[in-house]
Amino acid sequence: MLVAGIGQCSLDYLSVADVSGLIKREDANSQLAFIAVEKGTARRTIFWKRPSGEALKEEELGVVIFFR
Repeated sequence: MLVAGIGQCSLDYLSVADVSGLIKREDANSQLAFIAVEKGTARRTIFWKRPSGEALKEEELGVVIFFR
């Protein structure tokens, strides 16, 4: 699936960063969005795919992550 490929590509790109707080849902895809802009008119089209996984729960979000 294309979205899964993009997600893995993103993780590979982030391999140079500290992603120790990353939460990965094995059978779910992340939200994906991009905007196409028409040259000359600047008219925009937004392409968006909702995430397929369950939303993060409050108890999954360790406050410590935000203060590293």
